[in-house]
Amino acid sequence: MIGASVLAQAMNSRFQRDDLLDAATKKLQEAANGKLTPEKNKQIARDFESLFLAQMLEHMYGESSGSELFGGEESQDIYKSMMVEQYGKAISARGGIGLAEYIEKSLANRALLQTQEI
Repeated sequence: MIGASVLAQAMNSRFQRDDLLDAATKKLQEAANGKLTPEKNKQIARDFESLFLAQMLEHMYGESSGSELFGGEESQDIYKSMMVEQYGKAISARGGIGLAEYIEKSLANRALLQTQEI
């Protein structure tokens, strides 16, 4: 049987990822408005890429039947959610799929255009 604290942490992790995705989208909008530094833009782009990768990896792993060895299907889903989040961060930290670089360049170009309009 899975402990209540582990279950609560995992459910929070899943909900936090949705909240983080919303927060990352808002930060991208702020960055697009030229309110943030290039270093902050880079971090936001990396965070967004890792969240995007985690979402894609979660779908890739799909549904699976749980093994009683690991506490059954509920606990396996919880640990899978945590695992894909860490995979997303690791892939993004090692260069990712190019999404962060694309976002970064787009933000830099947008900032350049905004300064030219002034």
